[in-house]
Amino acid sequence: MKRKGNRLTFDSGPQKTGFMQIDEFTERVLPLNDRLFRFACSFLKDREDARDAVQDVLLRLWEMRDLLEKERRQRGRVRSMRYTLVGIAASLLVAMGSLFWYQQQPDYRDTFDDPEEALAVAGETLAFVSAKYNKGVEKLSSLEKLSESIQPARKHLGTLKKGFDKADLFGHPEEP
Repeated sequence: MKRKGNRLTFDSGPQKTGFMQIDEFTERVLPLNDRLFRFACSFLKDREDARDAVQDVLLRLWEMRDLLEKERRQRGRVRSMRYTLVGIAASLLVAMGSLFWYQQQPDYRDTFDDPEEALAVAGETLAFVSAKYNKGVEKLSSLEKLSESIQPARKHLGTLKKGFDKADLFGHPEEP
């Protein structure tokens, strides 16, 4: 960027890799031109002085573009490192929380010290559950009898349904 009279002209200068090029500069920095001008006008109270100040700022930004690019890369590295450290810290917190939770769990031990006594109680429990199960199955037998008594009616209802389907009594009448 060079100054010609009251106007700035862009000269991309020597092409250095890694530095901001003219198209990126015009895309990222020049949209701020109006804001800078209004800000400078509010301080300087003179439009020409404000325009000159904005041009000086833009010229210095163009000349310092390599420094700006380095700072942007450095911020990216810092951000990446911060995310990595936060991830490690979160993993440690989860691991420590899991360990703490595991240590707080009650120690499950057998209720009985004598295996013969445990076998006797288990047998009694199985007998109790078996008796309740058999009682429930007996009550279901009455439902089975009901289901058997409905079978003839189902047969006749099926025949009736076939007749209705053939007659199409419930179908919509065809329009002429």
